[in-house]
Amino acid sequence: AVVAVGQELLEADQAVQEGNKEAANLFLDASDLDGLERLILDSAKTLAEQGRLQLLESWIKALPDEMIVRSPWMLYYSGLCRLSFNPTESRSRFEAAYALFKAAGDASGTCLSWSMIVDTYLYEWKDFKPLDRWIEEFESLTGQYGEYPSREVEERAAVCIFGALMFRQPHNPKLHYWVERVNGIMQGSANGTRRLSIGRNLVLYYLWMGYVTKAEAVMELLSSAAKAPGIQPLPLLMFL
Repeated sequence: AVVAVGQELLEADQAVQEGNKEAANLFLDASDLDGLERLILDSAKTLAEQGRLQLLESWIKALPDEMIVRSPWMLYYSGLCRLSFNPTESRSRFEAAYALFKAAGDASGTCLSWSMIVDTYLYEWKDFKPLDRWIEEFESLTGQYGEYPSREVEERAAVCIFGALMFRQPHNPKLHYWVERVNGIMQGSANGTRRLSIGRNLVLYYLWMGYVTKAEAVMELLSSAAKAPGIQPLPLLMFL
C-alpha cells in the first residue's frame, strides 16, 4: 500500500510538472511575460530540487533582463542555474540578489543568497581570500536577524559557514562548533544529495586534522548515499 501511494504521488508530481511545461509554452506563445514570471517563481524551488535546471534556465532566459534584475528571487535562481557551469558568473547574480534581499529585509532570501555566494568559492576552488568578507558578513547577519526564518535556511547557513571557515580561517575558534553542527545535520538528513553536499568537506576536514577514523565513517555513509537514485550531478561529481 505504501509503495502504491508513493507511485501515485510520483505520477501526480510528474503530471504537475508536465502541466507547468505546457503552461510555460502557453505564456510564451501569448507573450504573457508576467504570467511566465509567476510560474517560474512558483516552480523554481521544485525544479531546482529535481535537478531540472536547464528547463528552469530556459524559462528565465525567455524574460527580458529588466524583469530579471529587479527580482531578487529571479536573480537567485538564475545564479543557481549557472553554478555548475560558471561559478564566477553565478556569483555576480547571487551578489545582486543578496543586495536586493538585504535592502528589503528578507531574512530567508538574504541568508540563502549569502550561502550560495560562499558555495561559488567552494565549488570554484580557486581563491578563498574573498571569503573573509563573507565570514564577517555572516556575523553581521546573525546579529541582525537573531533567529533563522526556517530550519532549512539555518542548515544551509551552517554548512556554508563551516566551509568558509574550513578553507579560509581554519584557525578560527568557532570552527569546532560548526564541525559538530554540520556533522549532526548530515547524520540527520535522509536526502542523499544533501548528504553528499555536506559530507564531502567533512571528509577533507577530518583527513586534514588526522581524524582518519572519523573520515572513514563519513565516507561509508556517503558511499551509500551516492548510490541512491535521483542524486544531483554536481554534488555527486564533487564527492567522487
